[in-house]
Amino acid sequence: MRLQEWQFLEEHPIYEREWQETRWPAALPGMRPRAYLPYVPPGRTMPMAGVREPLLMEMVGHPSVDIHQAASGNTVQTVHLQSIYAPYIRLDRMRDFARRWVEALRRLSRGPYSQKDLREMGHPYGFGVPGSKASWVRLGTPRVIPSFPVGTRRGARAAVPNRAVINLQSGDFESHWRWSVLRWGEGITLNFWNEAKSKEGAPYPWFLSHGTVKMQAHGPWPYVAEELLPQVQNDWRQGAAEAARALAAAEGQFGEEPVAKTEQDFEAGGFM
Repeated sequence: MRLQEWQFLEEHPIYEREWQETRWPAALPGMRPRAYLPYVPPGRTMPMAGVREPLLMEMVGHPSVDIHQAASGNTVQTVHLQSIYAPYIRLDRMRDFARRWVEALRRLSRGPYSQKDLREMGHPYGFGVPGSKASWVRLGTPRVIPSFPVGTRRGARAAVPNRAVINLQSGDFESHWRWSVLRWGEGITLNFWNEAKSKEGAPYPWFLSHGTVKMQAHGPWPYVAEELLPQVQNDWRQGAAEAARALAAAEGQFGEEPVAKTEQDFEAGGFM
């Protein structure tokens, strides 16, 4: 996967940071952005131009999950699942989980506040005092994100934080969620991406997931993962165990060579 990058203009507040601050500090909770390039050695002053950031954030505690911006400009959440039995694991349940996952992403993309509401609230997704100049220091003073009406933001098990919700606005963001389940050599990848763009073509879903110097990161990505990932991983392990037992039984009955090497052949041969 080729990572896309941002290169920051000279007037960007990123050039105000100290050398110890190697990553974007205001991403979504639980997400770890990639380090800035080039690396600044200890005690060195910050360069005045040319700083870049790879557009990828990994989920803390879950290295199999990340959010990145693809070459298409789409913001993509990926979940990688591995097993030596991957060719034999049936994917129908994984596809069911993927449908549940993307519906949860859509459900949290229906917040009730209009642009007019947010203006009247004093732009609560910003930093610092409204009207103050964007700066690196100001990132440490996020404003309080408003609460939502009861029922707006419930997940499958419990209410999720206010920060998980994207307000509906035009409806483009909610309607542009897509998903896929792809098999590869020793695993599968679940992909969830949003194709929404502004009228000027800007990939604003990435701005939402990452945050900017003017807007706090917010949105459903890590919250849906926290809710559904344990179920997905448990089902994947069960599928691998079932495949292992079926494969062992087939090899015991027919020998190793005749046993099929794909899920389709495995099922067609009556081994599952």
